[in-house]
Amino acid sequence: AGPGGRGGLFGTVTGVSDTGFTLDTQQGPLPIVIDDDSVILEIREGGLTDLEVGMQVRVIGPADESGSMEARSVIVTPEELEDLRSSSTGL
Repeated sequence: AGPGGRGGLFGTVTGVSDTGFTLDTQQGPLPIVIDDDSVILEIREGGLTDLEVGMQVRVIGPADESGSMEARSVIVTPEELEDLRSSSTGL
C-alpha cells in the first residue's frame, strides 16, 4: 500500500515544483507527483448559511443515544467533484 496507504499522508509542504511537491511527514520528506488526474482541494471556513439542499457533505462528530450527531466538522464536496466522493479516501 505504500507509505500513504488508504488513509493518505499528512505533513507540511516544504517545496513545490512544476510536477509536484515535497511533503515532510512523520516518515520523512516524500516526493508527491501531481498530474492531470490530481485534484487539489482547499478547505475554507463556512457557516450554516453556506449549506444548501442537495449538497453532498461528510459530517464528523459524536453521535448520541437518540441517533443525532453533534457536528465537529462538515466537509462540503464541491458540485463538480461529487463523482470523486466514493473513490476518494480523504473526503
